[in-house]
Amino acid sequence: MLPNKNLFYQSVKVLAAVVVLMVSCKSEPKDDTIHFDPNTPWDSVAGYWSSKTHTTQGKPDFNGVFDQSKVQNIKIVVNSADWQQMVQEVSEYAVSGMPASAFVPAYRKATVICNHIGWKSVGIKFASPSDLRSAVQDNNKKYAIKLDFDQFENEVKGITDQRFYGFKKLKLFSCYGDPSYLRSKLSSDFYQSFGVPAQKAAYYALYIDYGSGPVYYGLYLMTEEVSNTTVKYAFAGDDGNLYKAETDLSSLAFGVDYKNGFSYEGPLATPDFNDLTALYNMVHSPLRTQNEALWRTQLERVFDVDLFIKWLAVSTALHNYKTYGTDGDNFYLYTIPTTNKMSFVPAINVETLYKKRSKHGINEYLLDVTTAWPIIRYVADNQVYYAAYKQYYNAFLSGYFTPQMLKGKIDSYETMLKPYIDIEPAGISNIKSVSEFTDELKFLRTISNVPLE
Repeated sequence: MLPNKNLFYQSVKVLAAVVVLMVSCKSEPKDDTIHFDPNTPWDSVAGYWSSKTHTTQGKPDFNGVFDQSKVQNIKIVVNSADWQQMVQEVSEYAVSGMPASAFVPAYRKATVICNHIGWKSVGIKFASPSDLRSAVQDNNKKYAIKLDFDQFENEVKGITDQRFYGFKKLKLFSCYGDPSYLRSKLSSDFYQSFGVPAQKAAYYALYIDYGSGPVYYGLYLMTEEVSNTTVKYAFAGDDGNLYKAETDLSSLAFGVDYKNGFSYEGPLATPDFNDLTALYNMVHSPLRTQNEALWRTQLERVFDVDLFIKWLAVSTALHNYKTYGTDGDNFYLYTIPTTNKMSFVPAINVETLYKKRSKHGINEYLLDVTTAWPIIRYVADNQVYYAAYKQYYNAFLSGYFTPQMLKGKIDSYETMLKPYIDIEPAGISNIKSVSEFTDELKFLRTISNVPLE
């Protein structure tokens, strides 16, 4: 008996319709937006997962995470025992004499709450070892904290590729040692305004609950991680070699063991340092004195000299005294894979804007820089590069860093930040009294520079 053809074709059509429906349902993104009542407290959690806030879908929300118009609230909830272990680790490190670069604390699990939304099993650990040591010695608990939102994805179900509005890693920077709370933020602002890639930053009021309810830890500066998003969006990718300066060996001075001056944060399991070696060799090439034009051409094939000179102009004008030129710290070198050219990337820090005090950066004419910091010295010695440096320096002063512009930024930040600084608890603050904050702002308003001749 032959099968009924009409019945057969109808069955095929139904099956095809089901398949189409299944495929279409699978391809359409689920609207899992977390909704909340804005009249409830900001730390009342309305949800712990949505595509827009917790996944890698789309680009990171730079405007939201680094909102420049206000101070946002953020809370960390951590197990009491884990918190005590974290504090104990720092206390032991502070008196151990261990080099800062050797201190690698373990991550602990925590819940992070912001904007009525929660993130579970986030990796947290204390950061900025040099500041941690100083804080412990000062009996101050204002510690910097690093956040890694998928640190525990291999042992906790449901947080694979977890992100904080698109960010995998962020840092809550304490601004320790800066009673103005502004130096790192101003550095970030001025670098970016002049076209120098730098970490984006914004202010947050931090609360930590380690078992007895939330404790206000005061004002913090949230920053992106250079290795996570800064290079990726500044150089259209993050799959190149990234070297973080750790010691003065990173100066690339002649004869130093420059490979041991950096920690490697790139994608290779075992870096070969070929790009770093190429830069070192070209910096010290005999062509520098034998044929300056050819030396410049070959140096520019392996190093973005123009970007370095632009950074140097801004850094010098800001009186940055703890970076390349005075200290093997607070900078990175990143190699763009498509060109094999290295770029200089600053890390923002509090050791800036200290003119007319015991702390200051290099001379604006670069007169005091020796061959211990050869890239700056040889830029200053080369007529073409030095002319470009002076042009950038003067352009920065006249168009981006006038006394009026600096004062306007400071005034705006003072209005925004002072209410949060006023209520910082004793022993968890960069100041002992509010007058320290206002006095430091008065000093910052006096800073000015004279154009180079």
